[in-house]
Amino acid sequence: MPSRNLLLALTAGVIAVGFSIIAAHAQAPAALTGQVSSAAEGPMEGVVVSAKRDASSLTISVVSDNAGKFSFPASKLEPGRYSLAIRAVGYDLDGPKTADVAAGSTATADIKLRPTRNLAKQLTNAEWLASFPGTDTQKKTLLNCIGCHDLDRIVTSTHDADEFVQVFDRMTGYYPGSTPQYPQRLIGDARRNLGAAAGVKAMAEYLASVNLSKDEVWDYPLKTLPRPQGRATRVVITEYDLPRKQIQPHDAIVDSDGMVWFTHFGEQFLGKLDPKSGRVSEYPLPVIKPGYPVGTLDLETDKAGNLWIAMWRCRQIRQEDRNISDLEGAAAVANGRHPAGVPHADLFPSRRQGMGQELRPRADPAARSGDGGVGEPRIVQGSEQQPNHHVLRHSR
Repeated sequence: MPSRNLLLALTAGVIAVGFSIIAAHAQAPAALTGQVSSAAEGPMEGVVVSAKRDASSLTISVVSDNAGKFSFPASKLEPGRYSLAIRAVGYDLDGPKTADVAAGSTATADIKLRPTRNLAKQLTNAEWLASFPGTDTQKKTLLNCIGCHDLDRIVTSTHDADEFVQVFDRMTGYYPGSTPQYPQRLIGDARRNLGAAAGVKAMAEYLASVNLSKDEVWDYPLKTLPRPQGRATRVVITEYDLPRKQIQPHDAIVDSDGMVWFTHFGEQFLGKLDPKSGRVSEYPLPVIKPGYPVGTLDLETDKAGNLWIAMWRCRQIRQEDRNISDLEGAAAVANGRHPAGVPHADLFPSRRQGMGQELRPRADPAARSGDGGVGEPRIVQGSEQQPNHHVLRHSR
């Protein structure tokens, strides 16, 4: 499916979508402009300047050029009061922190920065890895951690090596999509495999060597990466706040209509984001085995544009059509209301038995998901003359 030059950056609770900007875009009318500077550097290139309108779920960001100047296209900022923020490692915003944008005119806000008092809080995972002492092999093992965590959680801890081993043991009993607010234990005595004991011990010792278990400050210098320069500053980034903190986008794709579809790592939902309005809709998916951890993982499309969703329990759902009615059909199945009355267990035979059975529901077109929350559709039995259906199959 064409991506339309869309760069998808996912974080817990936020979907960030960045669009590349061609040189001609610089000629577009501006809603808000200004210059970024500091006493230490003067005009500053590569500073990310963000603006968020009051009561909006969208944050728009641009980057200052080699003269320290930034410009928000008028097409990106509606009239209103905006809160301003910056991203420039080593600096904090000194002022101003708001700007008023009016229709048909260009607002100005010259931004001043001051040195930060807490550099450690600003470091990215990449900067922590660059700062850590140790070999590339030791650092490489941390790549398995940062798929779910930021390294700030590790480096600010005070665990010694033995305590880290205990932490690892506890972690193996939880589903990877767990959060402190919504932990999901694995069933019974099931445990995730961390590898050989010698490797686990070596990892624990390494983590204890880079955290605060021996001193109140780190005994290695904190390294930062350079800010963007030149062509890398010519971007506009749009971030969309998701409606619930629990949402963990795992995969995201853009369909032919420009809608962004995403899976929930720790919940049994398929999400949809309308980039134009910022509206988010969520559609519940079948719970294969009640009581087991839930979550949706890989999201793919086939040549016909159908969505395929890999679940934590290694199942897939194929949406024969991408319209709301079909998704609400899946929601009805998730709620245990399969029109043919087939129990969930009968829909998913073992891998040895091959493919699962086909479902042929169609949704009542009047049953829609309203304000973008989880819908509660009503579904009726389909027929051979109405072939809209969902096929639930084993993942390969």
